[in-house]
Amino acid sequence: MLSFPPSPSVRIFVARESVDMRKGIDGLAGLVIDTIDPAAPSCAALALEAAAERSARSHSSDSEPAASPEPQFTARSGAVVFAQRFGSALNLNLHFHALVLDGAFISPSEGLAPSFQPAAPLNDADVAELVEQLARRVTRYLQRQGRLPRTHAPIDGDESAEQEASLFDQLCAASIQGGAALAPESSRPIARLGQRRPPRPPPLPGSLCADRDGFSLHAKVLVPAGELERLEHLCRYVTRPPIATQRLVLAPDGRVIYGLKRHWRDGTSAVSFDPLTFIERLAALVPPPRAHQLTYHGVLAPASAWRDLVVPTRAPVPAAHSHAASAP
Repeated sequence: MLSFPPSPSVRIFVARESVDMRKGIDGLAGLVIDTIDPAAPSCAALALEAAAERSARSHSSDSEPAASPEPQFTARSGAVVFAQRFGSALNLNLHFHALVLDGAFISPSEGLAPSFQPAAPLNDADVAELVEQLARRVTRYLQRQGRLPRTHAPIDGDESAEQEASLFDQLCAASIQGGAALAPESSRPIARLGQRRPPRPPPLPGSLCADRDGFSLHAKVLVPAGELERLEHLCRYVTRPPIATQRLVLAPDGRVIYGLKRHWRDGTSAVSFDPLTFIERLAALVPPPRAHQLTYHGVLAPASAWRDLVVPTRAPVPAAHSHAASAP
């Protein structure tokens, strides 16, 4: 169960790579599904640092001028990061949802109980700076690991890489690229259903959204302090399973049809798989071993010295109720 401090507002940061970027780094032998561990903390750390810094600036402006130009308080934020592996068509689409406290807990000195200081309003420049840092850090990590070439061009036609790739890598690469690895449909994309039309141009980025070098960051959604039902709804959304069974249909001809929640820009309303391709898609969504799908950071991390001070605990059960519950 997730436990957030009772008073702070929470902002969700959504970080992802573009389709071309994923094809370049995830193609066959270059597959980077195992980068979930370094990428998720990196995403969270960037958001945490920004939130803490904005909070510190807000706190400084509200405080009396100090003799020293440097703030004397300690500001610590926190986040919960969810790794989501699926896209709307059951395709492999690894991205991260970071639920970040919109501010920081501040203590004048060590040993004193921290209090929450809301952050200064987030602006487009903050988000642009964040996505630039995110792109730089993740790209450098992938290059050091030999998982990403010095350019982001997709890797196509590399027969030696295809021979060396594991079966799981091939399934993941096919899922990312919208095809099939083993099924009879391997030579053509997954079938699309609906009233097809020329695709509309992609929408322009809105406020608090930014793109840089194949990475995008969305930070527009903010849950105000005290709106626990809305926060619960957001947590349920980011932890939902990949398949909405009410949109899954087995056609009379044996094909599996999966309806889209929202139509694509070209009018596609559903995708159709033969049974083997459908199993391929499901297999690609299985996380690799020891890859955490949920991580805690900052004051919400298990080892944080401040966690017990800011995370609510369950009220003790009265002794009478405890004895009654244990009675046969």
